[in-house]
Amino acid sequence: MKKQIKSKWQSMNPDLVMFNGKVITVDSDFSIAEAIAIKENKIIGVGSSADIKKLAGDNTSMLDLKGATVLPGINDAHCHLNGFGLERPPMRVALAYPSIKSMADMRAATEAKANKVGPGKWISGWGWDRGFLVEFKNKPQTWPTRFDIDPVSPDNPVMYTDFSGHVCLVNSKALEIAKIDKNTPDPDNGIIQRDASGEPTGILFETAAGMIRQLIPLPTEEERKIGILNGMAELNSLGITCVTEPGLEPEQIRIYTDLYNQGKFTLRVNCMVMAGPSLETVKKVVDNTGTITGFGNEWLRISGLKLLADGIPPSKTAFMYEDYIGGGHGQLLVDGNTDEERYNMLINMIKYANARGFQIGIHVTGDRGIDACVDGYITAMAEHPWDARHYIIHTDYVTPKCIERMAKNNIGANVQSAIKWTIGNLMVGITGEKRAAYHWPLKSLFDGGVRVSNSSDASVTYPDWRQGIESAVLRKDKATGKVIGAEQCITVEQAILSYTINGAWQDHQDNVRGSIMIGKLADFTIIGDDILNIDPNRIHEIPVLYTIVDGKTVYKNPKY
Repeated sequence: MKKQIKSKWQSMNPDLVMFNGKVITVDSDFSIAEAIAIKENKIIGVGSSADIKKLAGDNTSMLDLKGATVLPGINDAHCHLNGFGLERPPMRVALAYPSIKSMADMRAATEAKANKVGPGKWISGWGWDRGFLVEFKNKPQTWPTRFDIDPVSPDNPVMYTDFSGHVCLVNSKALEIAKIDKNTPDPDNGIIQRDASGEPTGILFETAAGMIRQLIPLPTEEERKIGILNGMAELNSLGITCVTEPGLEPEQIRIYTDLYNQGKFTLRVNCMVMAGPSLETVKKVVDNTGTITGFGNEWLRISGLKLLADGIPPSKTAFMYEDYIGGGHGQLLVDGNTDEERYNMLINMIKYANARGFQIGIHVTGDRGIDACVDGYITAMAEHPWDARHYIIHTDYVTPKCIERMAKNNIGANVQSAIKWTIGNLMVGITGEKRAAYHWPLKSLFDGGVRVSNSSDASVTYPDWRQGIESAVLRKDKATGKVIGAEQCITVEQAILSYTINGAWQDHQDNVRGSIMIGKLADFTIIGDDILNIDPNRIHEIPVLYTIVDGKTVYKNPKY
């Protein structure tokens, strides 16, 4: 048991003492304590129940944990909070499994929404996954089409984004309004899927979806604020105390700032500024942001710059060395006419941002794309070294050799274990069994010494860290229950690291949060079962009892 730690705060009576628990400190020894003392927003004592209770004064609140487990506040290190609130009902049609299990379900939801909004109104939805649609199970080369939803939406333009955010299904009305037909060329870094006769099928990949998206009326500022606050409350109910919000525009950061200034924050937000796909746009964003990584405070800060290097494996837009089943290997999604030009463009984008004090996180999933990004990081840091902690977002097919390079050069990996749970079996039909088993090689990353942070990429997956930990430990496929890549399973302790101290490290905040230690912020996730000893298949069932941020309870489970 962890002994009482001497502290300069011990002369002050704590505001709160939590005792009789299992406190997983996530310190350097991964030690276990029983109790915590809190003064204002800081931890002032960690140790045994007997020792910590001695610190209490007349005005100290006492919380008997009754054996509950306490974790450092859960950190979702890649969560589109701004979009998460807007992409849920009533603003959009809920298309994720298990709400939608078939195209019949999707048609019914579409018809209901069309009847509600009336003719002519745009209908948007989020979350469909063909891996869970009965018509497409075990058919990885087959996609839904506009004709699947046209009959119930003849007078409403429809745009349905898939779970990844990289693929959209639209109906014929939407194509008509956008003037997309068989003669419309593919946009740069995008694909309009076509049938044998050359007609658009209604499936749009990457930037092609923007041809439709730009026509949909934007949410109002008030709707955005409501969405963010609703999203914060839902994340709190899951035990989440901090997120890294990737790829924001200046106007969205201003809205976050307004909410913070109004005292409405219930979790911490690290904002990444979006840039790309060219050096020119990176220069414009970096030069006009007016600050660098680290500006802000422990509630709201600028964490860095987000770039997009390639697509995703399920849509065959990740940049790979080896072809997908059925052909194609993707490409870098930055400006340039050849692979060499795009590679050089990416390197120069990275170098420019790094030299001006921006930490960089790059969305990249294919092995060839990851290698290019790591090349850029190493080159940039050789020219302008600093404690940047650049990282790879997603890291799906990172090679063993690249893992060595990342560890040597202090480059982090941001992963999404719940996506592996969601698309594991689907990837067998996209890349083959061997590559599907290797997909997201977490054990190799940990064994290689890379700092691994975990996240939901919400709304790509629902932001439930418990499912993320279970998936990282078991690597079971959601649809089939099969274990895919058992050799890449990690321990529960490693998975906890990925959702706590490693996420804090990613955001240059490991000195103030991410572990339960004296002097750190009083952020805690309190759960109702022993996560270190429970059957791993039941981790997703563990109830969240309390969420505490900055020493204040922002969620209490009404059932307990």
